[in-house]
Amino acid sequence: MNQLANLSQGKGKMSFPVWLVMLVDVALINAGFALAFLFRFGWQIPEENLRAFLEILPYISLLTFAIFAGIGLYAVKRSAYSHVARLIAVGVALTFMTTMAMAFWQREFAFPRSVFVVAPLFQLAALNLWRSLTLRLERRWHGRKRLLIVGADHDVKRLLPKVLSLPTGWVDVACVYPPEAMDEIHSTLPSVDAVLLTEEVPPTSRREILIRCFELGREVFVIPDLYEVLLKKSLSNKIGDTPIIEVPEIFVPPLSLFIKHSFDFIFALVGLLVSLPVFLGIGLYAKITFTWPVFYTQERVGKEGKIFTVFKFRTMVIDAEKSDGPILACENDPRITPIGRILRRTRLDELPQLYNVLRGEMSLVGPRPERPEFVRQFLEKIPEYRYRYLVRPGITGLAQVRSKYSTTVEDKLRYDLNYIVNYSPLLDLKILMETVPTVFSKEAAAGCRDVVEADDLFRRFSKPNSKTMKL
Repeated sequence: MNQLANLSQGKGKMSFPVWLVMLVDVALINAGFALAFLFRFGWQIPEENLRAFLEILPYISLLTFAIFAGIGLYAVKRSAYSHVARLIAVGVALTFMTTMAMAFWQREFAFPRSVFVVAPLFQLAALNLWRSLTLRLERRWHGRKRLLIVGADHDVKRLLPKVLSLPTGWVDVACVYPPEAMDEIHSTLPSVDAVLLTEEVPPTSRREILIRCFELGREVFVIPDLYEVLLKKSLSNKIGDTPIIEVPEIFVPPLSLFIKHSFDFIFALVGLLVSLPVFLGIGLYAKITFTWPVFYTQERVGKEGKIFTVFKFRTMVIDAEKSDGPILACENDPRITPIGRILRRTRLDELPQLYNVLRGEMSLVGPRPERPEFVRQFLEKIPEYRYRYLVRPGITGLAQVRSKYSTTVEDKLRYDLNYIVNYSPLLDLKILMETVPTVFSKEAAAGCRDVVEADDLFRRFSKPNSKTMKL
C-alpha cells in the first residue's frame, strides 16, 4: 500500500458557509425594520404596530431569501466589493417594494409608512458592513493565489486581460505554459496555488495535470469546450465573462466530518443493540448446521491505506480460497453456502461491520472497503483508484445503491469519487434511505458474470463483418 501511505485529504481553507451568510442577511433585513420602529416610536411601540410587524415577519424572511438568491448574491465569488454593494442595493430595493405591496395587500395599515422609508437605510448600512467583513476575511483566509495558466497562445492572449482585471488581492499570474510543455508544468505545480486550463489543452494532458493537482492539493479551473458544457448542463463560475468549471481540492469541512462521525457512532451503537436478535438467530442456525465459525474476518484497506480487520457473517464454506486464492464472488458461486446466499441477498452479512464503525475504522456511508490484494491490482490499472481512500470506507455507499456486484470497478469508482467530491450530511441521509430498497433487490445482489458469457454476448451483438474488432 505504498501508493496510499502519504494520501491525505486537502487541508482546505476557511470559508463562510452559504447558509450562514443567508441567515445573517435575513436577520439584518429584519433588524433594519426593528430599528426603524425604534427610531419612529422609541421603546414605546404601539401594540397594533408591533403585532403588524410580527405577523408579516416570516414573509419578509422568505422574500429576502428568495430575492437575494434570485439576483445572484449567494453566487458571487472572488468579486470586487463594488459588485457586491450593487447587488445589495438591488436586493434591498426589491425587498422594500415587495414588503410594501404585501403589507398593503394584507391590509396592515398599522405598519407605519415612515418605517418603510427609514428601514432601507439601516439595512443597507448593516448589509454592506457584513458583506465587507466576509469579503475581507475570505481574502485573508484564502490569500492571494499564484496562478499557472496552461493553454495555446491564442487562448491565453484572449484570457490574460480578464484574469488581470480580477479584483486586486485574489490572483497573481505566476507563469504561462503551452500544453506540450508538460515537464515545465510538473516542475512548476508545487510552487503555485491554482491552475487554469483552457479548452485547447488535450484530454490526456488535462487528466495528467488534474491528478498531480489532486496530489498537491491545488485548485483547478477548467474552461470547458462546448461538448463538455452540454454534458455538464451548468457552469459553476466565471473569469470576467468567460465561463469556467471550478475543481477545488478534495476536502470535507471539519463540521461536516464531526456530524458524520457522531452520527456513525450513535447509529452503530443503536444498530448493534437492535440487531441482537438477528445475531442470535444466525448464531443458532450456524450451531445447528455445524457451520461454525459464524463470523468471518478479513483484512481490508481503510482511509489513507491503513489496513484493518473487517467483521462479517460467514457466507462461504471454510477455506473457500484454499485452492484458487482470492477471487471476486460470481453468480452461482459454488463456494457460497445456502444460508450465505440469503445473507448476501439481504445484505445481513454486513451487520457485524457496525462494530467496525464503532471502532472508527469504517463509516455508515462511504466507498466499500476492498482487500489489499485487489487494491494493488486496481491501483496498477487505475491510478485514480487511490482517491477512494481519502475518506473512511462505508457499510453502504453511492456505488452500492446505484450499481450491482457485477458492476465494473471503473463504474463503481465513478460513483465513489462522485460521492467524495459532493459529500454532505444530506447526501449520506439520501444514500441510507436508498439502501433500504436496495437490500430487497435481487438484481443488485447478483454476482459478476463469467468472462466467457461476456464474450458470447459481444459476438452476438457485434457486426460479423467488422474489420476493426477481433476476438
